[in-house]
Amino acid sequence: MYSIQFSALLVAAVFLLFGCENTYKNNYKREKNIRKFLEEITKEPPSKNFDVIIIPSSFCGACTSETLDIIRDEFFSEKVIVILEANSLLSEKIKSIAPHSTIVTAESKTIEKYGLVFVKTRYIKCRNSNIECSLEIIEENIPQLTACISK
Repeated sequence: MYSIQFSALLVAAVFLLFGCENTYKNNYKREKNIRKFLEEITKEPPSKNFDVIIIPSSFCGACTSETLDIIRDEFFSEKVIVILEANSLLSEKIKSIAPHSTIVTAESKTIEKYGLVFVKTRYIKCRNSNIECSLEIIEENIPQLTACISK
């Protein structure tokens, strides 16, 4: 009886351990891919600390007026890198609502090559080669976004 409970607990602990390690590896790989992508596009390596907003302009509904309002309200005075697809009409709009930002455009296949395709607009905060925050820019996440930006 006790050995079955102990075995179940042991199996759960192993899954938890590997799950956490896998999340760490995925975050490390994503941060590394963002750095490689930015270096390829801008021809210079990004600094150790940077903030990125990835706007998947090819997905219908990914960049709604609500998303743009959140970007304006939360990132107006912040210096972030905004990644858009090359033929996006959003570039001018983003420049007006986040004037301190750097707009980086690339072909969708280049964005895909580095695994930076998301269904919804995403904010990623990288500090000292680690991803501190990775959140969808949606109304439900405003408290977490605000906390993450201000740290």
